[in-house]
Amino acid sequence: MSRTVGLPAFGRMPLDRVGAQEVAAWFDAASGDKSGAANRAFEILRAMMFRAEEWGLRERDTNPCLGIAKNPRKRIARFLDADELARLGRALDSNEARWPEAVAAIRLLALTGCRRSEVLDLRWRDIGNDAINLRDSKTGPRAVPLGEAARTRIVALSGARNPGAFLFARYAEGRGAYSLETCWRTVCDDARLGKLRLHDLRTPPRVRRSCRAKVSRWSADSSGTGGTGLRRATLTSPTRTLSRRRRRSEASLRSR
Repeated sequence: MSRTVGLPAFGRMPLDRVGAQEVAAWFDAASGDKSGAANRAFEILRAMMFRAEEWGLRERDTNPCLGIAKNPRKRIARFLDADELARLGRALDSNEARWPEAVAAIRLLALTGCRRSEVLDLRWRDIGNDAINLRDSKTGPRAVPLGEAARTRIVALSGARNPGAFLFARYAEGRGAYSLETCWRTVCDDARLGKLRLHDLRTPPRVRRSCRAKVSRWSADSSGTGGTGLRRATLTSPTRTLSRRRRRSEASLRSR
């Protein structure tokens, strides 16, 4: 139990005297400033009370934590605006020579909306002409459409191209986590993005669900001056939110 949260409230009370009213009062007070920490402390207290029942220190089925709801988790996802995406693209460019494979993985993550593990564990057999075929994603097998910028990034990757080879062998299956995180933190510092998570580069799930459309044409304008952008992205669905987000991502993350 947390010394700073739990002991002041329950440290002097016998285990069999702690009731639901005392737990509720403590949890309400602890949740005032740090709801997440209160949730974690609550879970510890709950486990302690179950163990006390097993050891005969409380009567069975008297856990005072039962019936008390934890604090709802706060949504901490963050999505970048156009200016932030542009800064991210420039920061990735400037760090590409130092971390070529990590930067390539980060770009592909941003351009596809895939989860971190889905990108890092990609094998060449998973890459189709127009989509990434994820065999074991969090939601089961699925296909992720590939835009022109994402396809260009994949084609430019070095290494073996046999079907069983990883696209990002250095970071596949949990390897190289420190190196990838170091690269990402450096990129975020250079781009003045604060404590942005790699997870936050993903396209919002709600937006992906609302756009079950195929990209019929994704044409890039290579100006060579750093202002690379897309001329047009035509969708078969009337919902254009995903199109606009991907256009901003591709325009900012294409190499200049």
